[in-house]
Amino acid sequence: MKKIILLFFLVLTFAAANGQVRGKILDGENNEPLLGATVQVKGTLRGTMVDVNGLFTIDASVGDVLVFSFVGYKSVEHPVTGPEEITITLFPDETVLDEVVVVGYGVQKRSDVTGSVASVSSRMLESRPEPNIIQSLQGAVAGLSISQTGSNAEGSNTITRIRGSKSITASNFPLVILDGIPFSGSWAEINPNDIESIEILKDASSAAIYGARGANGVILIQTKRAKAGEKITVSYDASLTTYKAVNIPKMMDGPTFYERKAEAGLSFSFTEQESYDNGEWTDWVDIALRRGLNHLHNLSIRGSGEKSRYYISGSFADNRGIAVNDQFRRTTLRINFEHDAGKYLTIGTSTQFGYYDRSGKEANFSEAYQLNPLGQAYTETGDIRLQTWEDNNYARNPLSSLNEIDNDYKNSLITNNYLLVR
Repeated sequence: MKKIILLFFLVLTFAAANGQVRGKILDGENNEPLLGATVQVKGTLRGTMVDVNGLFTIDASVGDVLVFSFVGYKSVEHPVTGPEEITITLFPDETVLDEVVVVGYGVQKRSDVTGSVASVSSRMLESRPEPNIIQSLQGAVAGLSISQTGSNAEGSNTITRIRGSKSITASNFPLVILDGIPFSGSWAEINPNDIESIEILKDASSAAIYGARGANGVILIQTKRAKAGEKITVSYDASLTTYKAVNIPKMMDGPTFYERKAEAGLSFSFTEQESYDNGEWTDWVDIALRRGLNHLHNLSIRGSGEKSRYYISGSFADNRGIAVNDQFRRTTLRINFEHDAGKYLTIGTSTQFGYYDRSGKEANFSEAYQLNPLGQAYTETGDIRLQTWEDNNYARNPLSSLNEIDNDYKNSLITNNYLLVR
């Protein structure tokens, strides 16, 4: 009888120490079952996978540790205290995901393509407030060549190359993809504050997706989006930047020019003689240039609901170039929105509306370096003269373009609407 009681006690002890653990594994981003997740008893080969509903059952003893894992997600360990039902939530491991790069129709480790892919974060762009994102990238990305051929308020006088110039007649400009669709507008038409990341593909793998259009390299621009479970965030930032022309060559003043011309035995026009006699002369470079000013304002709101995620931003930029009357204004509105219409369907849009004002003709300060300081920029009534002196029709006033009526307005709508079936 004692043996029977002892055996029964041992059976009860073993049953208490060994039992089944049931539960469910969820995706922390969208709170849905994480298909393909695994459960394993730490230090053993015993394990199982979840079913289509994210449920699992595994035999485990008290004191065992269960390891819950999924590729690209942070693993979670849970000690077993006896038979129980638990719910485990796994979250993406951004460090692991950052080491994977999509190349063509597959993926490679970032370490394997480090010379072929360059990344730019939004933090770097925000630290370099410029009206044009290409100016922010200048000198910041290895393998991306940006040459500035001029200076204007828009900042568009640049040449961008990724893989060098391979054609004499065809375009060598890289293909720009904005939120999944080709973009052919000016760099200045993209609000730098809306950009989440920029990926620059420099090797031949980009041709696997984009074909011949990717022969000059590809610049992938991804704008900001909210994540599931993200709280509402409202942000406003502004910046003020000034520009000034430097290393200006020292030009002759009126008396010096008059003396040099007299020494050469050349005659003077009526305007030249009048300016000299009155002690008046013109510093053409000085009147054609000014201090540039650039101020940017950005207001954005991002967040998520139970089934929706949104990012809405508005921006205004007013840029004054260093040339007189050189002006560029940009107003943009961006809406990035996603909504889970069902368990397996997501609808979304990535839309940007832009208004751009490039009105006005700027002063031609390159001509100012060639003009006679004894010429006159204004008439007696203060109007801008077309010629700087009366007997030379080729001595064009660098400010004469300010008399021209030039209205240059542009409205732009870029939208990418999509359905995702999971």
